Amino acid sequence: MTPWEHEPVLEAKRIRRRTVEHVVGRIEDWMGRSHSEGRRLPNIGTEMHSDVPAYNGKRIIAAMSG
Repeated sequence: MTPWEHEPVLEAKRIRRRTVEHVVGRIEDWMGRSHSEGRRLPNIGTEMHSDVPAYNGKRIIAAMSG
């Protein structure tokens, strides 16, 4: 059986889902699911520039203390 011609694309999507979308989902849980709902992309992008470092700092502190 030969693999499907688009299998590399699907594998890349699976990897992205495991790495990137996990973090965005965790931040949404942390900030509240409706926090960014209905807002425009430039506003959300600016806010994510502060949310992501805060999330990373929270993970670093948890790793160092636990």
